[in-house]
Amino acid sequence: MSEDLEKLLAKLVEIPAPFGYEDRLIGIVRDELKPYVDEMQIDTMGNIIGTKKGTSEKAPRVMITAHMDECGFIVKCIEPSGYLRFFNLGYLGENIMHAQRVIVSTEQDSYYGVIGIKSFHITPADQWRAVQPQGQMYIDVGAKSKEEAEAMGIKPGSIATFDRGLKRLGKGNIVSGKALDDRIGLLIMIETMKRLAKVKHKATIHPVATVQEEAGLRGAKVATYTLNPDMAVVLEITVSGDTPETEFREAPVAVDKGPAIKVMDLIPSIGQGTIAHPRVVDWLVKTAETNKIPFQLEVMPGVSTDAAAIHQTRGGVPTTVLSIPARYTHSPVETLSLDDTENAIQLLTAALQNLGDDFSFSRI
Repeated sequence: MSEDLEKLLAKLVEIPAPFGYEDRLIGIVRDELKPYVDEMQIDTMGNIIGTKKGTSEKAPRVMITAHMDECGFIVKCIEPSGYLRFFNLGYLGENIMHAQRVIVSTEQDSYYGVIGIKSFHITPADQWRAVQPQGQMYIDVGAKSKEEAEAMGIKPGSIATFDRGLKRLGKGNIVSGKALDDRIGLLIMIETMKRLAKVKHKATIHPVATVQEEAGLRGAKVATYTLNPDMAVVLEITVSGDTPETEFREAPVAVDKGPAIKVMDLIPSIGQGTIAHPRVVDWLVKTAETNKIPFQLEVMPGVSTDAAAIHQTRGGVPTTVLSIPARYTHSPVETLSLDDTENAIQLLTAALQNLGDDFSFSRI
């Protein structure tokens, strides 16, 4: 991956944008995508919807999505002492929230804060390993009173995100940071559209940066209804099963082994998930094999993505997900491979370039 692409990823990662508060990122993504599309709109929810016209009206219209929002926190109230009580925006484990540094964003400014924790020296030994419930946690921004915090512009509804930028691990192409779910998908989408701008393609392509994925796939549902595409590819991360505490059978894909093409994911308890369309899966698999691009097939129970909303919209949209395996998901240290990312860009670019009039969604 080029140095410029890595710099763009670092820029995307650093921007605070939990669901419902994606505004700071919308302008950045719009400006990055705009040179490579023929048309662009931002709907009332905040979804960025682009159109790059193909040379044939018979080829499928393809929706390519990645979500802009991340997990974070929202201020619930300010204590008289100046500490901020909060609750989570998205699914974050209490075990990874203790003693983290955060950035609290106001309308005009941003401030560093920390999620406080009882000092070790006065914690009883039988509580050393205890995990404090989220409802007892607070953010310390250094304010001495509620009035001082309010003078900083902090109020109920102010947001906070982890303070973790993009860092390389070791000497290879492994990087770590917050919000790689799903800023890596945004990077793949932007770079794919940039490369497609240099070639002819028959299919009309709609790059869509969605909002509120972590709140229940809301933006994707709205954008899909608007576009009514013929097919869709969602760009996401997925859970890697290559760490010591994980059995590979729990998450049978690995970092640095190529992007994952989703066959199925499902959360049985709520009936939410994706059953990927076999013709769309075959299209990506054959493209990878033809171009000798490494890939993995993914069956991942217990997770869900924007694809779950997209493929059930209107009359149904044939859909799959192109995923980047990542370690430590929904944490401030999400970790993945830039090589997997580059291979995903190459795979998606080649697949879209070669999508023709004869593509069939027939199941028989």
